[in-house]
Order: sequence, then C-alpha cells, then structure tokens
Amino acid sequence: MSDQITAFVALLSQIGAVEELRAREIEQGFKTWVVVNNASEETRYAVYAAEWDLMRRFPESVFDFHLVDREGEDLDSIITFGDGTLSIPVGETLHAY
Repeated sequence: MSDQITAFVALLSQIGAVEELRAREIEQGFKTWVVVNNASEETRYAVYAAEWDLMRRFPESVFDFHLVDREGEDLDSIITFGDGTLSIPVGETLHAY
C-alpha cells in the first residue's frame, strides 16, 4: 500500500464514523471514496479536514476525493467500483477487488 493511502487510513481511523476507504491509483495520485453511514455534519467536516491534511503532506500527488454516505443502504447497491479498487476497512486488513 502506498505511503499516501497508509497515511490517509491513519487519519481516517481517528474518525469513528468512517467504515471503509476505497482507493484506486490514477495518473500521479489516487481516487478515493470514504464510506460512512448516516454521517453527521461533524463527521463530514472531520473527513474534509483529513483530506486537507493529506494534500498538505503529499503536495506532489493528485487526489480525487469522494465521500459516500450509505444512509443505511448496502454500499454495492448505490455505487459500483471498477477493477483495481482497493477496499480498506478502516483499522482492519487490506482487500483488493
């Protein structure tokens, strides 16, 4: 796993409402989806702050951030991720799809 994604997981692990990070490498950086369920405004702002922190740490990288609030739905029923997308349960083990 890249230094950027490892750092992002560490930042997100401090936000209790974050369930999962999905990430895919793109030219010069990463496309990411932070998955939450029924996020409060406080949670959303904490995720946005983590994104800013990551951009400051890795100014040479390009990031395409997305916040996905499942709102009680199954993640796979609301969004489809392409091949090569990593699924990283925050604080757990890495999986690839």
